[in-house]
Amino acid sequence: MRFPHIAALVLVACLTLLAACESPEPTPTPTPTLEPTPTPAPTATPTPVPAPTATPEPAATLAPIPAAEDAFREDSCPFSNQPGTPLWAAVCGYLTVPADYDDPSAGTYEIAVAMFPATGERTSDVPVVYLEGGPGGNALEGLDVSGGVILEPLNESRDVIVFDQRGAGFSEPALSCPEARELTRELIGQALPIAEENERWNEVLQTCRDRLVEEGVDLSLVNSAANAADVDRLRTALGHEQWDLYGSSYGTRLAQNVMRDFPDGVRRVVLDSSYPLEFDLFARLASGSERAFRLLLDSCAADAVCNEHYPDLEGTLIEAFDRLSASPEPGEASFSLDGERVDTLMTGERLAWLVFEAFYQTDVIPWLPEIITEAAQGNVEPANLMLSNSLINDAFFSLGMHLSTRCADETSFTTKEAIAASIEASPLFSRLQDPEGTYAQDAIDTCALWNVEPSPPVENEPVRSDIPTLILAGGFDPVTPPSSGMAVAANLSNATFVEFPAAGHGIVLEGDCAKSIINAFLDGEDAPDTSCVSEEFSSPAWVTPLGKITLTPANSPFGVKIVEPEGWKPFEDLPGRFYRHEIAGPVLIQTVIPGLTADQFLEQQILSIPGVEPEELDPVSAGELIWRVVLVEVDGRLQAIAAAQPPASDTGGTSVLLAAVIGFPYQREAVLSDLLLPTLDVFGS
Repeated sequence: MRFPHIAALVLVACLTLLAACESPEPTPTPTPTLEPTPTPAPTATPTPVPAPTATPEPAATLAPIPAAEDAFREDSCPFSNQPGTPLWAAVCGYLTVPADYDDPSAGTYEIAVAMFPATGERTSDVPVVYLEGGPGGNALEGLDVSGGVILEPLNESRDVIVFDQRGAGFSEPALSCPEARELTRELIGQALPIAEENERWNEVLQTCRDRLVEEGVDLSLVNSAANAADVDRLRTALGHEQWDLYGSSYGTRLAQNVMRDFPDGVRRVVLDSSYPLEFDLFARLASGSERAFRLLLDSCAADAVCNEHYPDLEGTLIEAFDRLSASPEPGEASFSLDGERVDTLMTGERLAWLVFEAFYQTDVIPWLPEIITEAAQGNVEPANLMLSNSLINDAFFSLGMHLSTRCADETSFTTKEAIAASIEASPLFSRLQDPEGTYAQDAIDTCALWNVEPSPPVENEPVRSDIPTLILAGGFDPVTPPSSGMAVAANLSNATFVEFPAAGHGIVLEGDCAKSIINAFLDGEDAPDTSCVSEEFSSPAWVTPLGKITLTPANSPFGVKIVEPEGWKPFEDLPGRFYRHEIAGPVLIQTVIPGLTADQFLEQQILSIPGVEPEELDPVSAGELIWRVVLVEVDGRLQAIAAAQPPASDTGGTSVLLAAVIGFPYQREAVLSDLLLPTLDVFGS
């Protein structure tokens, strides 16, 4: 079942090579769409772990709200909001909504809601409500896992309201399908024929559907029109005359539903990675993927640096696909936040869908040529990091809500013939992502099995509105490309369109540039300054193979010398720590840990990691220091760790000098020869 989500990957906060850099020691801590099958979000993009900063002091309370209706009741938050955590100021509760707005006897849904007061000076009492993608993304659980990463761009000067849509996340009843999760665990280590895999998926989906129906869920009551009615009911329940909408991915479709059905309650709208209701998403999937693949290949060929290191990337991509199709490569990937690892089998089609998913993530796009090139040589370590991201994000997704909404609102307005025609016109998609020619029928069959009532024709018609709207699009977005955003803009009489050429899917996470544009618009500027886009997002900063690195000696607050790799980025407020790329790494750590000897640190923190077999190398002499060097592999990453005991007078007492490089096992030679050993010649002197 290859049934892509339309959600930004924003859940994963720590599944990058930067994960170990939050604490002084590099002890690895496992952490945490869009295509549920062969691997089924968003989101989170893996996003780099930011340096620890002081918890912001939020406004004392939310902006004044008139008396709320009884439909909303405050309750404890279903996530960690203890003092000192990113979500600590949240006010949570549940909104009771009719399951069927036309039939009061049909029961109710309980919609989980969290409200976050502005962290800085509030510029408006009008809040912004965040509309999650998917459909089926677990918005509140995603906030918890990511440390509230989606809030930061929006929450500084205004209150933000986040909720789980009906059927998703902490809302009740939840339309999750744990049966599908278990099947994913089983199938990811196999390479079954597509027909057999589809048969297994259909059995599991039927089981999930039957269970939900037996529990009393009417799947036909979960769709975008009902979601939009829930949004407006939440507005009135909280007592807001108007509010702003921020829709991401599927959330842009939901925002358009609200603009059409409840326009009086909306002041301004941001549509991030959008598509118009009248587009046939299934028929456009192949062409959108084809465009993104072609853009990657052409952009690399046109760039002197990328083309030098990855010549004929298209040929290399085909080579990787053919090699893995003929002989799938075994490996391992993370399956859950608790560190569970599963055996995997990387096939050509899985690699192709992982590249498709990677187009969602701006930080991953520059790394794709290396991932593809390594796969063509039989090395799938980088690809398995992307697979880990996909598998973990899958746990924060309501598949039943996804199918109910997509089948009613989208599949009802397409045909097998329309999908097949698009695939036929997309040779790369056909070759790489649908090699057995089953995708068109699979899309139709899945919804026939799920069997929900089709939405009325209005759900396939353009939404016209004069509400001020900012439309954001990423150039590499494979599912809601810039042309989709421009089509939305053509339907709206007061729209501003901004394309980020080197970005993927989900612009809200694109740093200060996106933040400044979004907030200027929400503050009332219909044409905000977008000059930063051309300065920062004109083309990808391609990741090249790890090789000779220039290391420059520098002073440090530790009282000893450190090295700074040329062209690498420092971690804010973490001296001695640098990274080459947010996702690809490597990471270099240099620090001094007081109160331990070198032997104590290695024995307690490294050599005793359960289930890890450390490899200790010969000691390294550098000046007056003798370094113990240990290599460990955890969660598919290589950590080269060196510890030395400085003279007590150098650091003011017992302490350990620690140098570490975090990379991939296939980078072992470069990690040691080009990074760690040259660092030891300087660090501590």
